[in-house]
Amino acid sequence: MDWDWTYATQAEYGYINWAFGYKGQVYIETDYTIQQLGGWVREIPGYDVYQFIATQDEYYFISGNTLYVYDLETGDTLYEATVGSADLYAVGNYYAGDGLMDVIGLDMGTNYLYVWAITGSDVASIDLLTLTGADDIKPIYYFGGDYYSKYAGDEILLCLQYNLGGGKYNASLAVLSLENITAPAIVDEYQIASNVDTVGEGLLMDINGDGVNEVWIYYENESMIWIDIYNVTEGVFDKISEFSASTSYYGTTPIIVWINDKMIMSFLNSTHMYIANLTSGDYWEVAIPENYTENTNFWFAVPGYANDTLMMTVFADKKLTATNDSGLLKAYVVNVTSGEEIWNITLGEGFYFTENWVLTTIGGTVYVFNDEGPYFAIDLATGSFTLDYIPVASSLGSYYLYNLGNGYYVGFARHQVLSFNKDASVINFGCSEYPLGMMGITEDTHQR
Repeated sequence: MDWDWTYATQAEYGYINWAFGYKGQVYIETDYTIQQLGGWVREIPGYDVYQFIATQDEYYFISGNTLYVYDLETGDTLYEATVGSADLYAVGNYYAGDGLMDVIGLDMGTNYLYVWAITGSDVASIDLLTLTGADDIKPIYYFGGDYYSKYAGDEILLCLQYNLGGGKYNASLAVLSLENITAPAIVDEYQIASNVDTVGEGLLMDINGDGVNEVWIYYENESMIWIDIYNVTEGVFDKISEFSASTSYYGTTPIIVWINDKMIMSFLNSTHMYIANLTSGDYWEVAIPENYTENTNFWFAVPGYANDTLMMTVFADKKLTATNDSGLLKAYVVNVTSGEEIWNITLGEGFYFTENWVLTTIGGTVYVFNDEGPYFAIDLATGSFTLDYIPVASSLGSYYLYNLGNGYYVGFARHQVLSFNKDASVINFGCSEYPLGMMGITEDTHQR
């Protein structure tokens, strides 16, 4: 455990809110931490927090008016800067003239771009609509990089929307240079869509595993979602792939997983999952059997890959009134190509857990986290699984504490056991599949 907490705060990660996979690792956000599963744990300081998952192996979040950037591999603090209010942030060498790293922030309400030095001083504020002549700016998450050698510093990618009237729009990729901070300029622009119904957002990431970032842009037209993938290097906008799906499939925020260093994106509605290989342009529409999802407290699906097979895993927390597998926690694993069921896995009984779950995938392993700390790791190659635990009690007061004497204590929360001494030289965690309150450890037996 890399965070030097006291005996009390080591036990106070807070409940699990989210989990995501990135480059072979799983990361968990709790009320008070960001942590790498089986690795480092870092505090999220403060309570007024806006969090972002960023590219280039970085994790961004805002607490109050301070931007923190952590290294996802090591957990180290890369940057800490005082910034103004914005919706999206990025750190880079955007204005080379000041000799410092800079923070840029996009306000999506006003379409202003703000530039601060890493030291916190104001550098510039730019009215993007006036500068570009566009009617709206759609964000490209993670912004940009050094794409043009003839301009000093990093460039910023923007998606420009032009209103044609009658509910139709054009969209362009634009490249903004801050080489001359007093006269920022659009140095390149490329039309990516014309006469469409909706212009969405973009994402800048290494999509095909070649070590260079690509950009994908989302738009809608005539009840279809379109996603186009482009290289952006020295002004050459090469389209790598393009795919489309009915808007009826777009029932969730896109789920992004990494399989063999390739980005796989999926989204789902109540009956189908749509899975796309963003590099090749291949895609699959997979039916979700009704008996998997009927009468559930919670269900969700994620893609995965094992035994040279692309798979879909549907996790379901079944109600006692369910016709199929009543009261059970189930993982149904399906071959995406054939639609055949590969594994039908019973993880346990839902009665012992809350109804709040988070799923993510790393290649051939699906992780299912309960917000109170227990999590399942499902091996897609074998259909086997393990149950483990992350300490999550939101405060030391969430434990029933027993003084064992000589400065040693033991505490019980819903699923966890904690033993420690007051100078924090000894601290141990354990977990139980069954809530400890059901084993006779209740407030009536609580002693201090």
